[in-house]
Amino acid sequence: MRHPHHGGQNARDWRRKVAALGKRRGDRVSTYKFLLDTEAGDIDFDAAARAYDITEGIGRGTLIGLLCALHLSGFRLFSNAGEAHRFRNRARYPAAGFARALEAHAGIGNPGVTVESIEGAFSSLPRSKGGIPPSWSQDDLAVRLFQAWNGRSPAEEDRGGAEFGLAAGIAGAVAPHFGGWKELAGDAAQALARADDYLQTVGPFPKLDRLPPEAAARPANCTFACDAGSPFIDMDGHEDIWLHRAVAVCAARLRRDGQDASASALTNAVVTASNNGLSWLFGTGLRYLRENARETIAADLSVPEPEHRRVEQLKAFADALPPNPLFDTAGYAEFR
Repeated sequence: MRHPHHGGQNARDWRRKVAALGKRRGDRVSTYKFLLDTEAGDIDFDAAARAYDITEGIGRGTLIGLLCALHLSGFRLFSNAGEAHRFRNRARYPAAGFARALEAHAGIGNPGVTVESIEGAFSSLPRSKGGIPPSWSQDDLAVRLFQAWNGRSPAEEDRGGAEFGLAAGIAGAVAPHFGGWKELAGDAAQALARADDYLQTVGPFPKLDRLPPEAAARPANCTFACDAGSPFIDMDGHEDIWLHRAVAVCAARLRRDGQDASASALTNAVVTASNNGLSWLFGTGLRYLRENARETIAADLSVPEPEHRRVEQLKAFADALPPNPLFDTAGYAEFR
């Protein structure tokens, strides 16, 4: 119901009248956001100041310092554990041979069409919308493959193109063998074998039914992975440019992957497109890095011995982060 004090100048006049009714008081201590009265002794201002430095500062013993250390030590951060796990398993895929066959026999040069993206479309579950489970059909699977390759749904004109034709061909070979998305995600290896059946009719593609086994997913739910193609940058000093260097490293990765280093793409590369990646890093991931030895972390993340300095630097920044001084918690997941 609308009242005369709703909206614009009327609302401002009404708030002034209400404020004038309040008793004027002397000096007071109150919380900033909601102006709740409190006693000065109720707040540990030293702890609050330390927590601010940790969550907003740049340097050793800060969250931004840990994030910079992750990128500058040669690791990538992902929105979720599934993306990180697939990245760790990139070496399983015949990327170069597949790209050559794709262009030669299907006329497709899109770098997003990869064995990795095809398997990712099979192994991950699409989200429900408004509580309604996603529909399952051959066309739904073709659309999902196209989305995985292009980051968008196909327009009407896309349906007559080579990429959607390839997606429809793969979906036609795969969908009849599964009863729904959950069943498909539970046996991505069989789905790849059925996709391989179709691809062999298009041309001599690398075989997808003989891929090496996946690397173990350790630690559980980890949202970052070692990127052997990223440089190791020593973070001894020059903390005022750490963040600039991290952005530059992420920009170089995007270009190496054939992507445009736009502002939005860079933001996603540095902090990811959702809160999940940072939340795990600042919470469970921080505890994992603190509590495990360098050798254990390197083995879990498949970092070869000559590159253990990557783990050593990242762990040093994790060890430098103290427990939360204000809320008495070990991690900082809520500060993502």
